[in-house]
Amino acid sequence: MAPRFRINPGVEVVRWRALNPAEQSDLRRLTGQRALPAVVRPRTAARATVKVVDQETLLLLESLPEAAAIPACASLESMPQPLKQFVLDGIVEVEVDGSFVSGPAAARALGFGDEKGGPGDRIAALSLEAIRYAESLPITNPRALSGRLYSYNTVPCGPKWKEAFKTAASIAEFLGVGARGMNAEALAADGYEEVENPHWFAWTLRMRRGDHALPKSGYKVYVNPIPRDLPEALSRVIPELACCGAVSLKVGRSAQNLLRPDKCVVYCETESALRDLARRLSGKLVAFRAQGVPFTSALTPDGMLSWGMDPPRSVCLSGWAQGESWRSWIANRIAVGLLQAKSQQPPAMEPWRFVIAKLSAEGIDTAGWVPCSVIWGGE
Repeated sequence: MAPRFRINPGVEVVRWRALNPAEQSDLRRLTGQRALPAVVRPRTAARATVKVVDQETLLLLESLPEAAAIPACASLESMPQPLKQFVLDGIVEVEVDGSFVSGPAAARALGFGDEKGGPGDRIAALSLEAIRYAESLPITNPRALSGRLYSYNTVPCGPKWKEAFKTAASIAEFLGVGARGMNAEALAADGYEEVENPHWFAWTLRMRRGDHALPKSGYKVYVNPIPRDLPEALSRVIPELACCGAVSLKVGRSAQNLLRPDKCVVYCETESALRDLARRLSGKLVAFRAQGVPFTSALTPDGMLSWGMDPPRSVCLSGWAQGESWRSWIANRIAVGLLQAKSQQPPAMEPWRFVIAKLSAEGIDTAGWVPCSVIWGGE
């Protein structure tokens, strides 16, 4: 017998014209689109996530006011991937053993639950470690939990670092990017100009200065030494930037940003430029100890170099998840998934396993934490 589905009674589908002007304005700002078919939102304020749906999805959801079979879905095994995502998200419920379930309670019936995450490289192991850590925290606010995931593997800011990184000027001197610093002179000699940014020391190729001071999209290469090794690592990175056509470089200008794992980021416009940079740098940084950036894709086994790509606005979660980078996009989804799994009592599945299942259903490779080409491909 074909499985039956229904919309979760705890959510509602709201067409664009039924949203008030303030809600429409917020969605325009978040997505960059003037109008959208509809949104799915919780009936209570306890869950903060709102999802945008396209016209095809809207028609599907509006066809399920009560329990019904879907012609294109003859069995749970043949369920289309987008429908699996709706079930795991808790938007749609599916009948299993006479009961309508969604989220973790439906995951095993849909073929998920045995995923182990990525045991391969150091970054994959670090990412799974971050998820298990977040699962153990008594935090119920998704924004706060996402923040803890995002900052995982940050070096604690003890007295030594507070003294060394007291001011932006002292950090610039430490990094060699002050007025007469060796690294600043090397950047200038290769055609990079410093640009103003309150959180980062940042440089952009002169020919790009009138375009974007720091690109909002494209490929990001994370250079991940521990803080004490960063000045010397920079001196080896900078000579390779122009050779690869890297358009920008940014380094943290506060103690907080310099101790975080993603303290040094290079922007490239193409994947070939990214790979070229990684090839040039891989042998030059082996003497340094890597810190490692969770939820990025490893370029070297030790975690010294990794990469990511910021998502287009159209795939960002709305509400509390504006202006997402690749890592915050992932952290936001993990936070929501962990809280969703922990809210079901008794637990139907270990929360971290449910998170891996949800990410896998979205097409994300959790062994390598690679940005999803299906989602990114259109923009």
